[in-house]
Amino acid sequence: MAPSAARFALKPFRDDAEEAAEAAEIEAARAVFTRFVALEAAFDPAVIELYADDGIVIERQQIAGVERRTREIPMKRYKAVLARALSKPNHAPEVASHAQVQLERIAPGWVSVRTVRRSSASRAAAPYELLLRRGGDGAWRIVKEAATVAL
Repeated sequence: MAPSAARFALKPFRDDAEEAAEAAEIEAARAVFTRFVALEAAFDPAVIELYADDGIVIERQQIAGVERRTREIPMKRYKAVLARALSKPNHAPEVASHAQVQLERIAPGWVSVRTVRRSSASRAAAPYELLLRRGGDGAWRIVKEAATVAL
């Protein structure tokens, strides 16, 4: 039996500089994600500045493990709603924890962050994703947030 051609396929050559650039971007994205989690847990309005104006939030609602509804919210509107919510005192804060955090550089200046997010209110674990983009000013911002909310 002939060996599979895919088994012997060559991987594209990546020099040390390209690998170092990728590692630096992943670490920068990890720092942004760590800051995001801390600001979110503290209900700090500074979290709003981590979102890009031209992004989108996708919220999927599940009931008993079945997806029931998906909403897409333009980031400018989401930021306004978030600013109002964070300006009010929260008597029963919902805190999220993240596990199985995976970062992947999908292109230069773009990093995907995937986690399993657990809500303190519902105790349900669900997939969560952020897409980060490095802007012209060098700052990393969230251009996509995709969350599954288990009801």
